Amino acid sequence: MSPPYPLVPGVDTLVPPIALGIGVLAGVLVYRHSIRHQIQAPLLWSGFVGVTFFLAPIILTPFLIPIYYSLFIPSDPGLLVRPLHALATVLGGGTLAAMGAVLVYFVQVAIARRQSTGTP
Repeated sequence: MSPPYPLVPGVDTLVPPIALGIGVLAGVLVYRHSIRHQIQAPLLWSGFVGVTFFLAPIILTPFLIPIYYSLFIPSDPGLLVRPLHALATVLGGGTLAAMGAVLVYFVQVAIARRQSTGTP
């Protein structure tokens, strides 16, 4: 069975290394923030955020490619595929989804601060 949308050239090759770079950067930033603000288990949180940023674009690629086609491709018979637009759609959508992990991290930081200061 063929996919409902034509494959975008280069997306399958470029998404994993770029997502890995984004995941490593996000993990390092969370680790530095955790160390600076004395959060418990900084490696756990940096790993959680880094892996989420790495896996989200890869897992969501089959769902984001139809969004790419609906946004950037005109509905004429000669489809003009723009690989950079497709790559930006996949990485942007995956990064947006992975921001949920950062939200969970900062909620945990806020709860830990509130408990340490004793404020209700």
